[in-house]
Amino acid sequence: MSVGSFVVFLLQYSLLAQEYTPAEYFDYEVVDGKVVITDYNREPDQPFTVSIPPQIDGMDVVAIGDWAFEGFFNLTAVTLPEGVTSIGEGAFEECGSLAAVNFPASLTSIGVDAFADTGLTEVQITAGITSIGEKAFSGCANLASITVSADNP
Repeated sequence: MSVGSFVVFLLQYSLLAQEYTPAEYFDYEVVDGKVVITDYNREPDQPFTVSIPPQIDGMDVVAIGDWAFEGFFNLTAVTLPEGVTSIGEGAFEECGSLAAVNFPASLTSIGVDAFADTGLTEVQITAGITSIGEKAFSGCANLASITVSADNP
């Protein structure tokens, strides 16, 4: 099993197990009663994964804000919950070890440079994604494939 396949396996397992990263690890803003993640407030020096909870303090998580995880080189995988509709500008830029991320069916937009210079190996664009910012996946040297859902307009 390759490292990329193993990371995808771990990501899928995380989705099934519903083990979320503790809410206190995130800084966030409340916009119209919904949560926008603005920062990951830990500085791990070892490889780590993040599983965004679907709610924080009883409010739905709907977005990953601009630059929220930028520069976390040791971040290897991200699990986004159903309900997240947007990933902001540079949200995961320069996360060089980021090999896997799931895009929930609710996701509609991916910002400029959102995944630039990451370690992504493959990307699956879901049917609901209608906007992808310029250079969203630029500099991803390990990116071998981008698959777009047949149901995507």
